[in-house]
Order: sequence, then C-alpha cells, then structure tokens
Amino acid sequence: MKIAVYCCAKNEEATVGGWAQSAKDADVLLLADTGSTDRTREIAAENGAAVHTIGISPWRFDDARNAALALVRADVDICIALDADETLSEGWRERVEMEWQSDWTRARYLYQWSPEKAYSFNRIHRRHGFHYVNPAHESLEWCGEGTDITGWLSIVVTHRPPADKPRPNPLPLLELAVRERPHDARMWHYLTREHGYRKDSAKVVECGHRELALRGWNLERAATMILLGSHSAETQREAWLQRAVMEAPGRREPLVALARHFHDRADWPSCYAAATRALAITERPIDYLAEVSAWGALPHDLAAVSAHWMGLRESAINYGKAALELAPDDTRLVCNLRNYVDAARGWLTSAA
Repeated sequence: MKIAVYCCAKNEEATVGGWAQSAKDADVLLLADTGSTDRTREIAAENGAAVHTIGISPWRFDDARNAALALVRADVDICIALDADETLSEGWRERVEMEWQSDWTRARYLYQWSPEKAYSFNRIHRRHGFHYVNPAHESLEWCGEGTDITGWLSIVVTHRPPADKPRPNPLPLLELAVRERPHDARMWHYLTREHGYRKDSAKVVECGHRELALRGWNLERAATMILLGSHSAETQREAWLQRAVMEAPGRREPLVALARHFHDRADWPSCYAAATRALAITERPIDYLAEVSAWGALPHDLAAVSAHWMGLRESAINYGKAALELAPDDTRLVCNLRNYVDAARGWLTSAA
C-alpha cells in the first residue's frame, strides 16, 4: 500500500515543520505552494517534502486542491489531504494499513478542530476517482466508477493554527459558489452562516430562505433555522426555534437555543422544559454542527436558573452544581449556586 500526504500552503512557516514531521511515514509527502513569501517551501523541503509551486488565478480552493492532487504520483493507492496547520496522530500509518478495507473509496476519522471541539472528517481517499468542487468550503466529490463507500479509521487529525493567524474572508467565494451551483443547499448554508458572523440580518434572512427552499441536510437546516430565529422579528423567533427542534429531533442545539429564548422572556416553566429535554440527550455527536456551548455548562445553567425561579430548590442546586463542574472558573455560576443554597436554607427555615 502506497500512501501520499498532500497539501496546499501559503506562508505557513510556523506550522509546516510539524505537518511534515507528523506525516514522515508517508511514501509521498507533497506540498503545493501557492505563493509563499516566507520560509514555507524551505522548511517543507528540509523536512522531506517534495515542494511544487502552483499558480491559481483567479483564486479558488477547489482548483488549488485539484492541482495539488494532480501532482501526486499515479501509483499511489491512498491519499491524505492534510493542511499545513494540521498533524496526524502517532501510529497513523499502521492504523491505515491495518484498518483500510479494499472496497472503501474514502474514510472518515476524528478531526480535532480545537481543544473543545472535534468532529468526523473525510479527506482520506483513493488516489483515483475524486476531485474537489466549490470555490470555498470545498468538498471532495466521487467521480469514479462504482459506488462511493466510506469507512472509519481510528486516527486523529489535529488542527494547530498559530494564535495570530487571521481568519480568511470567504464571502466572495461563497457568493460565487451559489451562482455556480444554485441548487447546492450546503453552499447556501455556509453563505447564510457567513452573513450571520457579519450580523447582516437582511442577508441571513434572504440566504436562509434560499437554503430552506432546497432539500439539504436536516442538521444544517436546523442550524439555519436557529440563525433565522436570532435575525428575524421577535414575533417570529420562537416559531423558528420550534421548527429547528422538529427538524433535528434528538439534538441539543435547537433545544438549548429555545431554552435561551424562554430565559430571555422569563418564561421559566418553558425554559426549564427545553433545558431538561436538552440534558436528556446524553450522546454527543461527532459532526461539525455539535456546538460546544450545548455540551458545556449552558444547558445546566439554564435549567438551574429556571428551577430557582420556579421554586424547585433541589433541582436548582443540582443543576447549578453540574454547571459549575463544567465551568469551575465562572464566578457568576459560583454566585448563582450560593444563591440557590441560601434560598433552600431560607425555605427550610420558614417551613420549620
């Protein structure tokens, strides 16, 4: 089995050495440089990578990745697309050789995006039969003969960006993506989300409705409904959040968003019901839409606050303790728990 690790990079001197060292057991280690002005090329070459220079104009990520993939030798069996700020876990080669099945075309694995967030990703694939599509948030698309079959590899890819790395502006490329593929719900989702980052409510509403008119992934649809709830008129907010709950049953994120909405309205019974429904979901998913906040202290905190105002003393204390265990440095949670305990003591004293 011949394995290639390939990458597109520009000005990644801070991380490319770690990238190359983590992938040193590959048969082919290839870096396609897209115009670095720092020492990216030199450091990659010093660490065993074959370095090529490519020019992509006008710039788009799918063309860059396709150019890099085209540089991989034809006799390679399996390719791993690994960005210059990513590293492979120890023993990855042995895992691939041991676990890869002959009928697989690609594999998923755990992608550690940040210390708090991990999800499955799928950029390990056969050398032939794939190409990238979409100018931003590009995806690997099967174009070979037969069925695209995805397996699972027990390896971890870790994202290690420098702290000062600026966030790129994908908006022009996302707008191009929906012009090129107007029926691609996923691209409309990413465009809606980008407008959400920019707090452009009019664009969120416009693009979100375009996405929902298509039949996309229900989890992305639910995320868009949550976003529409926060960017629509107050009178429409709850309806959007209730739709999100129905769109993605069994997910915490819509329920936590709904609980927050009821919290802001001081509707404590509804807040408590939504928060406790969220907490009843105990299996954390491994997709990119699993929000860190939904699996941290927030739902416990919402349940505790609402329980407190409803006079459910024991529940308020228990949920308050659970929230504090997940965020022990949050002084507000410390004060809240103290208030819950004091309220319970006061109630016991008055009852006596």
